[in-house]
Amino acid sequence: MSEVNSHGNRGQVSGSYSPVRGGSSASAAIPNTPVQQAYPQPSNYQAPIAVPTHMAGGSPNYGGSPSNFNGGGKHTSKLLIVGIIILVLALISLAIAMLFVFKPFGLFEEEVNAEAPNVGQVEEMFKSSDFEKNMLSGFQFVNTENMQDPKLKNTKVGEVKRNDANKEIYCEASTDAEVANDSISASTTLSMRLTYDKDSSSWKDGGVQTGNISATPEGPADIAAIQESIPSLLRSYDSSVAAQFSGSEITSDSQLTKDGGTASFVLTKAAEGEGEAKTCTVNTEVKWNDSRGWQVTITSVDGIEEQPEEPPEEQPAPEEPAQNNEPAQQPSSGGSSGGNGGNGGNSGSQPTMLLVCYSGDLVQVPGVIEFEGSHILLRTDHVIRVELDNRVFITTYFELTGNGGWYRGEHTTVIGEIGATGSLGKAPLVINVDYV
Repeated sequence: MSEVNSHGNRGQVSGSYSPVRGGSSASAAIPNTPVQQAYPQPSNYQAPIAVPTHMAGGSPNYGGSPSNFNGGGKHTSKLLIVGIIILVLALISLAIAMLFVFKPFGLFEEEVNAEAPNVGQVEEMFKSSDFEKNMLSGFQFVNTENMQDPKLKNTKVGEVKRNDANKEIYCEASTDAEVANDSISASTTLSMRLTYDKDSSSWKDGGVQTGNISATPEGPADIAAIQESIPSLLRSYDSSVAAQFSGSEITSDSQLTKDGGTASFVLTKAAEGEGEAKTCTVNTEVKWNDSRGWQVTITSVDGIEEQPEEPPEEQPAPEEPAQNNEPAQQPSSGGSSGGNGGNGGNSGSQPTMLLVCYSGDLVQVPGVIEFEGSHILLRTDHVIRVELDNRVFITTYFELTGNGGWYRGEHTTVIGEIGATGSLGKAPLVINVDYV
């Protein structure tokens, strides 16, 4: 048993102690067992502070020993957890801020609210595109100089749209346009796609598209342009005459109005050596075509001297002739005839044009487009003697293959590769316009 001396210190004493349980004495004493017992404390004694401790074996221990005191460690753990949480939140906030500042991979891209351009802006874009030349580029022998300022009306600007695939902002615009000068007046509907440039905060045009064009002649055809094309037209009409007058000086005399008319061209070939200069007159007819402009057709050639006939060269026996073939014969080289080819295979008609070529050669033949079932035919302006691969064909029809975009009754000059593979009796020859 411990005992407190006068200095407040404890000592151990030996003895026995018999606990009393339920008011009866224990049957045996437990010898030499130290027991803690409460004694009165001195007035200057500072008692230990009571703190919670772990309950070991179900018995509380209030000794206040440092080995059993755990409160300071728990406090430190809580502060560490709070610090980690604050650090994680700070890192998350910093990462979000960097995403907004640097916008990697286009994330968090700022939304652009572009307003559609006004009508005035769009009309200036149309005018600056120089669309007049594109409108009239398909019209032949039309003078496009000194065009008046184009007139625009019914200009419309569509709503602003966004293409999520390529982040493009765009809108569609259209207008009705009229152009005119002393030679022609034309109208059409123009359209244009506008795209928004984010860097300059402005609209950019993507090119003007032209719709169907309605055109009316206001004056005669451009006679100077026709004069320049006479050598080419003459080669299609009569290649032998064109060869005789290659490099000739050309002068014109015309009676053309806005309704068309006729024009004559005098070709003068300089003399070679001591010979005299020779001339011929090419007569043409000029008519208006609503989709192509002025169409020029050679009607006759005057002043061609008769060429002496030469005996034909001996040739191998020809293959079985096609339905409208004739035996080879020397065609008449003279003439101002210019007769029409008429209908059908004209095997008995006198040819007025000569075409000497081989399969695959590029040829030019003028005529009128006709349809027969699924076949597209060119009815030639004249009866043509075609000497192809040492075979002779007298014909007024060619079958056309390829993509030409023709319409019935159209007068045109077809350019393509010739071949003897026609599937119709009256058109044994084919012109393929899809040549390379």
